[in-house]
Amino acid sequence: MDAPLGRRRFLGLLGAGAAGAAGIAAVATPAVATPAVATRTHAYVPPPGEWARVRPSTVGWDRIKLREAFDFAGERMSFAMTVVVGGRVLSEFSWRLGLGFARDIASAQKSIVALLVGNLHAADELDINESVTTYLGPGWSKATPTQEEPITVLHLLTMTSGLSSRLTFEAAPGSRWFYNTNAYQQLVPLVERVGNRAINEITRAEVFDPIGVSAASMWRDRMIDGPFGIDPNGRRIQALVMTTSDMARVGLLVQRRGKWGDERVLADPRYLRGALDSSQGLNPSYGYLWWLNGKSAHVLPGPPVRKRGELIPTAPDDLVAALGAGDQKIYVCRSLDLVVTRTGASAGGQARGALSDFDAELWRRIMAAAPR
Repeated sequence: MDAPLGRRRFLGLLGAGAAGAAGIAAVATPAVATPAVATRTHAYVPPPGEWARVRPSTVGWDRIKLREAFDFAGERMSFAMTVVVGGRVLSEFSWRLGLGFARDIASAQKSIVALLVGNLHAADELDINESVTTYLGPGWSKATPTQEEPITVLHLLTMTSGLSSRLTFEAAPGSRWFYNTNAYQQLVPLVERVGNRAINEITRAEVFDPIGVSAASMWRDRMIDGPFGIDPNGRRIQALVMTTSDMARVGLLVQRRGKWGDERVLADPRYLRGALDSSQGLNPSYGYLWWLNGKSAHVLPGPPVRKRGELIPTAPDDLVAALGAGDQKIYVCRSLDLVVTRTGASAGGQARGALSDFDAELWRRIMAAAPR
């Protein structure tokens, strides 16, 4: 039988007081009788409010090298990290704050919004190939109505709107890849308008409640001034705050191709396949607001400079990821039946909004611990 891991609940929404012991708070991993092959069946999913645990040696992982990966994460300003194999917690640690602390996951939220768009598309409530203007009305950008009309929902999902960060026209949609958070932000009110509910309600109904995400994870107004708090249209930006264990549930849902046990939560498998594959040739390492490893080239946030080589050379080629500023991470790897999540402060140098040297160094250590 799998040993249940009760969720440790703390105060800890963004801006609330931290709770939990100082220093490293480790969640032990007691032995379970489940054989290693059981983690590959894709049958087990954690019930709401708890996770089962599995001992690393039971599933072929090196416990000492895995601890080295966690030690590295702790040294790099992490708040928490969760590693899940076969739907069970392999190891989980927190530093400085408790495991129940829900942090603003920054641009990792984009990948979750892509899942919401997919469900609305599957329900025929929106068409990703339709103009954004159809759903938001004219004037949602700073371009002219004629320039704005050809921009589709798909262009926002793939960062190819042709708009500048100020939402002014710069290029024909589909002709340029530019990591444009302000253009992406228009998807949140679009989802709310199409779904006829607040973003919290839609996220709960479509994804979070079916997979048992805790009440700690939610959308909140980002109560700061300036470009990180207010978009060019004067609209307050919404932050998604999550715990690493809740992020791991989202990663597990994606790893399981949109199914949670026998229930299909992400309604359109074809849409999900498209979201997790190269969406255009300008940046083959980008799907629908998801980052993709194993591609021949990539373009990072900032000036759109195309570089040869894969996104994270030390990680498996089939890895896909939700990446946010300050190194908020949801990594999903089907070949290892693995989900890794991390929250914290900026963890490395050469940060470009989504990626830093932390990614490659963490994955070098994870792969050293992985089964051979």
